[in-house]
Amino acid sequence: MIDETLDENFIEEGNEKEKYYRAYFGNDADYYLREIEALKNERSYSLNFWPFLFGLLWMFYKKLYVPGFVLLGTQIVIGFAEDFIVEKFALGAYQIYFDLFWMLAVGILLAFYGNVLYLKKAEKDVEAIISETQPGQDRYDQLAEKGRNNPGAVIIFILILIIISMIGF
Repeated sequence: MIDETLDENFIEEGNEKEKYYRAYFGNDADYYLREIEALKNERSYSLNFWPFLFGLLWMFYKKLYVPGFVLLGTQIVIGFAEDFIVEKFALGAYQIYFDLFWMLAVGILLAFYGNVLYLKKAEKDVEAIISETQPGQDRYDQLAEKGRNNPGAVIIFILILIIISMIGF
């Protein structure tokens, strides 16, 4: 749930904080402002199809690096545990089901809570920039830069996965 620090009239047109969030979210501002309003008022999750489909790639694209690396580490640990269990109990024929279950569980979790993670990060970033800068164009520029998506991280992540798969890990 989004922090209660957002005032109740957050989305009202002309609100200075709304302008800051618009700068942060860029072209996606209308969508994310609606999601913030919905999370404040009526629900504790936000359904988003893209994190379901792209998981870690979506997280790195949205600059959710810490949760992304935590999830990656968790996936690696679960992968080793799965390999151990499959080998120990001779369940090789069922490994595909373990993989599918884990993939669906992570996808569903991210579909419902990926936006919540992203919006909490956005709130933290916006509040930090507001407290560290003086009002003016520089503040908006910093918000836009901080909120900009990062396709480069996705490309690097894909290249690392390709290299790891070529090495044979």
